Amino acid sequence: MVLGALAGCTTDRPSRRARYTSGPIGNSLAEDALPVPFQLDVQFGAREVRQRAAWDPVDDPYEIGFNVRTPVPGSRFLNFDFGGRYAFDKAERGLDTFETQLYQLDGGFVLALAEPGSIVQPFVGLGMALLFFDNEIRGEVAEDTIRDRNAVLGRYLRAGMAVEFRPAQLIGVEVRYTDGDNTTYNGVEIPVEAVSIALTFGARF
Repeated sequence: MVLGALAGCTTDRPSRRARYTSGPIGNSLAEDALPVPFQLDVQFGAREVRQRAAWDPVDDPYEIGFNVRTPVPGSRFLNFDFGGRYAFDKAERGLDTFETQLYQLDGGFVLALAEPGSIVQPFVGLGMALLFFDNEIRGEVAEDTIRDRNAVLGRYLRAGMAVEFRPAQLIGVEVRYTDGDNTTYNGVEIPVEAVSIALTFGARF
């Protein structure tokens, strides 16, 4: 009797391992799989500013970032989207050293275009961003240094595709467009506009 009761408890307990079924767009999670609380994506890529001449010679910064998705209550495909990123570029020209750093915080929504758990998972997203720029031009002496630091309110659009090569583990690519109010570089106001292309690695928890 005791063994029977223990077996019944073990059978009734929901499994944390997602079970996959075949579907029209690839393997997908079974209906009785537990909901996923959030997904973490990490990005590594490059950021191309749209006004290259104004940013020269720091017009191709490298960029790293992350995004966290958490489901919108009651929705199967729509998620809240929170993230941050950092971009950096440095160059020398003559006796001057040019350096730019960007810190970005953003939040919005991301829409999955496939069933949760599908092998191929395209998505689109949009939201608002707060960008902090630290731009500096250092001359041969300290008195020649020009430094511009300011915060800019912007917007972003992003789209990408991920492949779930193992359960709850993904790899993919993402394209992101960001624009916003003007920032200051070398004493000149420049509109914030850039396109980022990144390789992404993701995991669901």
